[in-house]
Amino acid sequence: MANPTSSIRESERESRVAVQDYVKAIWTAEEAAEGGFAGTGVIAEYLGISSASVSGMVRRLEVDGLVVREPYRGVRLTTSGRALAL
Repeated sequence: MANPTSSIRESERESRVAVQDYVKAIWTAEEAAEGGFAGTGVIAEYLGISSASVSGMVRRLEVDGLVVREPYRGVRLTTSGRALAL
């Protein structure tokens, strides 16, 4: 029987990796836009996933204070998000 505590820790670790992947992709997209906003389509392309998946994670990152969303422009990393990306 699997240890439920270890599976929770593994899930948390996978979640942290996903967050790091996203903020790095957003940072890369911002740099490509020469300091502009990163669009969800561009982020999705970098990560090889759907725009819908990116939108869901962006909402989570915004709640966590890692990004700022600007309607019709995209997202930009906050100071905390940028620190995590680098």
